[in-house]
Amino acid sequence: MAHVHRTCQTDALRPAGDRSNQGDDSMPRRALMAIVGCSSLLTACSEDSTAPADARPQFSALVGRGLGAVEVVPLAGTTGFSARITIELRSTSPNVTLLVQRAPEIGRALADDGICQRAAQQVPWSANDPPAPTFVSFPLPLTGPAWTVVTDASGRAKATWQFDLPTIADGTRFDVMFRLVDRDSGPTIDLRSTCFTVTVQ
Repeated sequence: MAHVHRTCQTDALRPAGDRSNQGDDSMPRRALMAIVGCSSLLTACSEDSTAPADARPQFSALVGRGLGAVEVVPLAGTTGFSARITIELRSTSPNVTLLVQRAPEIGRALADDGICQRAAQQVPWSANDPPAPTFVSFPLPLTGPAWTVVTDASGRAKATWQFDLPTIADGTRFDVMFRLVDRDSGPTIDLRSTCFTVTVQ
């Protein structure tokens, strides 16, 4: 099972030349923005500034529009990484299908420093490092249909999956950022979560 720890992430997310697992994803440089994981800014991401802050890692729009959260819940009695993953969205374009991707930092230095270097293509995940896709679509490396979130007519959605990867050993800690896109190459919707740390137990 996995425990989740939220961290602050203020780095620019995507330099030019993002290497996601299904093609290039070019966008105007001015569209790049910092997505912040600090709890003090969660209210600013809410439609209602009087609402209580949501402690879950939050989604913000890099391209298009949309807000929401991702939750990773530990599952007991399993070997390696096993978790129930839930995504909730609001204020997104209606009736769209979004691919669910993530940029996990496993097997390289700085894996759990609270900064999502892989999502930003920074060392040790830069173009000068061993090649790896920036974002990986679920359920890879497992087989099966791609995970998607489908919004309703009001631009809301909620979906839950179970993800089991016993090859990630108990005790492993890694940073991760989630990504939702309507298409992998040249998306018109690109939502990024704040950076958070997962502990496999």
